[in-house]
This record gives sequence, C-alpha cells and structure tokens, in this order.
Amino acid sequence: MEPHLVRISKFLSRVLRHRPQEAGLTLDAHGWADVDAVLLGAQRRGLALDRATLLLVVAENDKQRFALSPDGQRIRANQGHSLPVDLELQALAPPDVLYHGTAAQFLESIRREGLRRGRRQHVHLSLDASTAARVGGRRGTAIVLTVQAARMNADGHVFFRSANGVWLTDHVPVAYLSFPESAPTAPAVASGTAVARTKTLWLKDEVLAEILAGRKTIEVRVAYGNIARLQPGDRLLLNERHPYLIRRIGRYASFEELLDCEDPAAIAPYLAPDGLLGALRAIYPVEKEALGVVALELTAV
Repeated sequence: MEPHLVRISKFLSRVLRHRPQEAGLTLDAHGWADVDAVLLGAQRRGLALDRATLLLVVAENDKQRFALSPDGQRIRANQGHSLPVDLELQALAPPDVLYHGTAAQFLESIRREGLRRGRRQHVHLSLDASTAARVGGRRGTAIVLTVQAARMNADGHVFFRSANGVWLTDHVPVAYLSFPESAPTAPAVASGTAVARTKTLWLKDEVLAEILAGRKTIEVRVAYGNIARLQPGDRLLLNERHPYLIRRIGRYASFEELLDCEDPAAIAPYLAPDGLLGALRAIYPVEKEALGVVALELTAV
C-alpha cells in the first residue's frame, strides 16, 4: 500500500476504533460512522481523502480492517475498538487451535497473566501461524503462541469471529497457551545481585501510593534519553526512598500503540480506561510523544 494510503488507514483506525472526536465523528451503538462525515473529518485533519480513495483503502487494506454498509453510506472498523461498541457478533465454536503473535518483551507478563485484552474489547487471535507471525513482527522479533481454543471453549470461554476473520475472546489464561521452545524466559535477578543502573524516579504522592499498594504496576514515560537507556533489571528508587526493579520494558511509537498492548488498570487503576489516553496526552504534548513512549513494569525489591 502506498504511503499516503497507509496514513489514511492509520487515521481510520484511530477515529473508528479509539478517538472519533478527533475527526468530529459520532459513532452509533454498533460502531458505524457516516462516510461523508469521515471525509470531512479527514480534510479538517489535513488529509486528502475523497470517496474513491476511501473505497480503495477499504478494499486494499491487508487485514480488511474496515467494512462499508450495504448502501456504502457508513463505515466502521471490523474489530480492535477501545470504545464500547456492539459489533453484533455471534458466539462461534473455534477450531482446535488458534495463534497469537507477540514479541519477546511481552513474554514475561504473558507467562504470568495469559493474554489480556488491554485497552481493546477482546484478545485478537489468528487462524494460522503465518498471520500471527506478521502481527507479532510489528513490535520486534515475532514469537507465535499456540492457543488451545477448542479446550477453552469446552471449559466455558466464549469466542467470536470478526467480519475480517479475526478470532476474538475476552482472556486467554496461561493454562491454554503453548510457548515455542525457543521463546526466551526473563532472566532471574538473584537476591543481592547488583543491577546495571539505579535511577531516581519522581512520582506524585497519589501515584506512588498506588504503586506501594500494589494496584499500579506499570509506569508510563516518554522516551527521553535517560528513560530510553533503561533496561530490564535496572533498579529505580521511587522518590529517593522506595527501591523497585524493572521487570519488563515495553517500547512503543505512540500512546495509542502502548494502550493497545498494555493493561490500562495496571497503568492507572484510578482512571476509567477510555480516559487514559487523554490523560497521558494532557501530560505529554505531541512533540514529546513523538520521541517514543515506554511502559515500565515494576516490582518491589
């Protein structure tokens, strides 16, 4: 897909899945938006988009992310919403196995918690390993996990299939996951072992209280130089008093990408998930977000 079309596809994903207000859109209960309103919203955002180009993006999108209504007057995303929409999906019996593509940086939390939906409405699963590998490859070296879907379904877990063939479920517990033998495991940090770096990290008192209580386990920061240089295993001294260890670091191009992968409740248990993106952008303006963003998963020492 040409670069201009890729930009339009990303715009559509953002406003049809997460932030319709950025384009002045109103989605109905099932996620539909008027095509004319989408075209106008794109123009207001400086994107050259007409109906013919929109149809081209819908037709040529590699994952068929978007759908048009039969009369061609409305458009919606097929899945991946962080907004509460009813896609009118019917529960289906899945195949014996499905696949999930991820990257090494997420494996430790997956081994502990399974696959969680994060900011999205569902966990996304692929019918074949090659598709899952392409998904995982967007965030690093792809690692493909096998999901025992039929066994999950027999145990009461509900599955859906979106209009573009993506399988969806609420959560995949660890018991139903198979990890490839080559998948790395997080190195253990032995008691008393020196870590590579120690950095003081300052937090508001109310945020620190959530971390100390164990409710907040992920701190989000912009990738300034000293933050970008942090590595798993480094030690943080919170407000110069509380030693914590960085278990995992997720590195992302934007807050939207971060929230597609990380659990909002672990980042800000005191905020509604649909308000977290706005809260992060109220702290960090767009030029800071452009540096990249990181999710630091912390554990007490």
